[in-house]
Amino acid sequence: MINIESELVAVGKLVPLQHFKPRPKQTIGLPKETPVLTCHVGPSEAYCFSRKPGDASFGFGHFDTDDGPLMSIRFQLDDLQVYWVAQLTDPEVWAAIDVWKRAGRVPILFNVQEAKRRHEMVCVIDLPRDMSRHDVHRLRPDNAPTERTWQSMVLLAGSGMLQLEATSDLQGISLRHVLANVLLTKRLEAIAPRGDWHSRH
Repeated sequence: MINIESELVAVGKLVPLQHFKPRPKQTIGLPKETPVLTCHVGPSEAYCFSRKPGDASFGFGHFDTDDGPLMSIRFQLDDLQVYWVAQLTDPEVWAAIDVWKRAGRVPILFNVQEAKRRHEMVCVIDLPRDMSRHDVHRLRPDNAPTERTWQSMVLLAGSGMLQLEATSDLQGISLRHVLANVLLTKRLEAIAPRGDWHSRH
């Protein structure tokens, strides 16, 4: 977790499916190298994951900031929406998208920390069919991230802006909960202040 002005911002990662032992049963049929999108959920948000999964959707968006373009990866489960903020030109993110495109599905793991116990919730969601409109962003020049890039990502995830601007992707379902976290890739680990994420990963 990251502490920003007394608020905690969650950190997610891309973890190869083969690293999970035992392998979640929901992921049967996916290649072992498939990146699993992870998200830490704190005790104050655990209640959002206390029910059986229902309708779901998955999508992408982008933001242009002074510190470089950022991507939002968006997952909605009923009235809950979760965002991962990533660097738009990060090769690790695009490599994950390519694997997801070949598989047609995205595995997501929520590491839910309740007051007295921890549990994992795994969802596998179909990738949107029309991914071509996002591929144009691959053509953007890839500048190596700096600490300012990281701070820009952290501030976007922790500012509340995503929560304020979020709209439901599921027809007839209004949003009640919106969570946001930062997607920490290997090259961001090299420039992110160690105290921001090491204690939880």
